[in-house]
This record gives sequence, structure tokens and C-alpha cells, in this order.
Amino acid sequence: MSPTTGADRSRRLIGTLTLTVFLQWMGATAIVPMLPVYIRHLGGTDALAGVVMASFFAAGVLSQYPIGRVTDRIGRRPVLVAGLLTYGAASFAFLLPIDASAAIGLRSLQGVGAGAATVAALAMISGSVAVERRGRAFASVYSGELAGMAIGPLVGSIVGVHYMWAMFWPPASWPSGRACPPWPSASPTTSPWPGPPAPARTGPCAHCCGCG
Repeated sequence: MSPTTGADRSRRLIGTLTLTVFLQWMGATAIVPMLPVYIRHLGGTDALAGVVMASFFAAGVLSQYPIGRVTDRIGRRPVLVAGLLTYGAASFAFLLPIDASAAIGLRSLQGVGAGAATVAALAMISGSVAVERRGRAFASVYSGELAGMAIGPLVGSIVGVHYMWAMFWPPASWPSGRACPPWPSASPTTSPWPGPPAPARTGPCAHCCGCG
């Protein structure tokens, strides 16, 4: 493979991961301005709203190291997909008739899913991007995360006042949809997936992340 082709594939991978992280964190923080209102609507208190908000970050921090060990064992792609689907499922569950205490568990699941996706994305960068471009690649992914955290509350404060359900439906569908993106191919020497090369796939999902 020529150096130009490898660089193009790395750029596509970085762009895909950056967009995935951006959408996930924008959805994760969009609910923040409306969370006290939502918890009071469920019969909870402002103090409980604080616990719900903190549970997202606490679960993400506490789970990242174990998730990193799992990533080293089973590979980055399964962990990324599992993280996105976990986050999406927890977001959809907020649309069900739940009580205020259940919101703590669902928000914690969102944190675990977001943490898993971020760990896997960074591991992919480390395993597939050349050393001389790795710093810029990490910066791109972290910029996507911070941009999502900055834009999410703004979107939530504008949309959530009139459409509270929109705080959960798009955040659930975006990461779930990104769980099967058209991941760029990687060369055998820089593949982010451990183990021998996978057999060629055919059909509409030939370039998908594993659903072909």
C-alpha cells in the first residue's frame, strides 16, 4: 500500500471516530439543562437530579479501566459497538414510564456506554494511525468530545423546553446508528483489529463494522 493510501484511510478513520464521539457527547449533555425539570416531573427532588447528573460521569470513570482491559482482550471494534448500543438502549429507556430512582441506573448505563466508546475509539487511533500523526488524531477525537459537550447543553436548552422527548430520542438513535458505520479499511500492518485478517465480505454490508 502506498503511503498516500494509508494516510487517506487514517484520515477517514479519524473523521469517523471524531464524528461518533461528537454525536454521543452532544446527546449526553443535551439533557443537562432540563434534567432538574425532568426529575421533578418524575417526582424526584433537585438533590436527586444532582445524583442523576453525577452518576453518568462516576460510572464512566469507574468503568473505563476495566473496559480497557476488556478492549485489550477481545478487540476495539466489539467494545466500541457494545458501548454505542449500551448508550443508545439506556437513552431509549428514558422514554419508558420510569420513576426518578430508575433514572440513576439509566444515566449510569449511559456513562458506561460513553466511556466504553471513548476508550475503544482512542485505542483504535493508537493501533491504526502512524506515530507521526497520532497526536493530531487524539486531538481530533478529544476536540469532538469537547465540542459535543459544549453544543449539547445549548441544543438542550433550546429544544428541551418544548420537546422534552427530543432529549432522549436523537441521543439514542445517533450512537446506535453509528454502531455500524462504514469504517475505512486498514492495511494488514496497521489494522486496529487484533488477530488474523477477516475474510472478505460481500453484499450491502461489505464495508460495515461487522454486520455483513
